[in-house]
Amino acid sequence: MTDRISIFNIRSVTDYTYFIHSFAHTRECENYKVITFLQNLGILSSHKTHQVHHLESKSKYCPISEYNNYILDSIHFWRALEYIIFIVTGIQPNKKHGYNEYREI
Repeated sequence: MTDRISIFNIRSVTDYTYFIHSFAHTRECENYKVITFLQNLGILSSHKTHQVHHLESKSKYCPISEYNNYILDSIHFWRALEYIIFIVTGIQPNKKHGYNEYREI
């Protein structure tokens, strides 16, 4: 029973994150006013800020909040996580840059 509850909780958080992330892919003129307001405050990631992640592919991974991006990017959280996944699985992230940069972590 506990396993089912845990899987349900993980699924709920994943669905919520995906839903919030979808607003980062939506232009301001297409969003609800309350979403645009939260994006302008930085509570939710805006289309403009999130676009940097897709263009540079080195930062701003967090799909929910711009504040989290600054914290997680500054401690190289995502790069370290990618490196761990690479070490454990051998799978390289789909990046524009070579993977040899990861040895610097």
